[in-house]
Amino acid sequence: MITDMQLVIFPNMLGVLLLLLVVLYHYVATNNTKERKVSVTPHPHQGSRTYSEARWRNKKLPLNRAQ
Repeated sequence: MITDMQLVIFPNMLGVLLLLLVVLYHYVATNNTKERKVSVTPHPHQGSRTYSEARWRNKKLPLNRAQ
């Protein structure tokens, strides 16, 4: 028969294992060494910089991108 202490330990260990699996998953997902090809169209007024990068660097760009 299963004792009360075993019933306490089993779900706790299961919860710890699941938490560690989530942490491991996020570690692997963020440190993925595969190169991801991202297609980013640069803003016409910024050359090779993207629109969001130029706005992040406090450049004066219009809020409306469609011109």
